[in-house]
Amino acid sequence: MMKIQHPKPEEILITFDTNPDSSDATAWTDEIRSALSGEEKSATVDLKALPFLSSLGVNVIVALHNMIKKQDGRVTVLVPNAKMSHVFDLFQLRQLMDIQMIQPS
Repeated sequence: MMKIQHPKPEEILITFDTNPDSSDATAWTDEIRSALSGEEKSATVDLKALPFLSSLGVNVIVALHNMIKKQDGRVTVLVPNAKMSHVFDLFQLRQLMDIQMIQPS
């Protein structure tokens, strides 16, 4: 499950409660696209509820990055552990988005 919020008009917050499966990934990307107003300059993806990030989850985040980049914005990803942070290194995504380690709640 994914939750989308707009704390401010120029910000979008996306929280992953689960990893998308093959039937969810495209729907999640479409849902994010529909939620964007065109004003967002900041997107935050909160992954702290996840024990790991699947490749489909990475695909959704990369799609978000591409959408936000067209609006001259930046994506920040909140990760709960070093293993998940390493996923972004493996895909060489750290130069495209900000990866921040946080404690899970």
